[in-house]
Amino acid sequence: MWGLYFIGLIAYIPASPVQGYLSLTLKRIGFSTFDSNMLSIPSAVLQIVLMLALAKSSEFFGERTWHCFIGEFWCMPLLIALLGLPPHGRLWGRFALTTMISGCKSGQGADSTKLLGY
Repeated sequence: MWGLYFIGLIAYIPASPVQGYLSLTLKRIGFSTFDSNMLSIPSAVLQIVLMLALAKSSEFFGERTWHCFIGEFWCMPLLIALLGLPPHGRLWGRFALTTMISGCKSGQGADSTKLLGY
């Protein structure tokens, strides 16, 4: 179990700044504070759906280690695409990539199913 916590500590560092700057990215597109807060809802919904899907899938297969790597396989191509975008262009593409990266949450929900008794 400690190995999974170590993976969670180290592996999800690249997605954290992207999640933190989601509202600033939306404000740079030209949205107000209220609109940028409303546009951050899709990433929160995606986080919830993916966390529940990971928890159910890990419980169904009885395996947790590989489920913790799903977030990395989800985020890495998106981070590479985000780095490849030009700095002052494709703002909606940047929003879509940032939303997808923010929707990726750690696979540690996979080990919480036993704790919750599901």
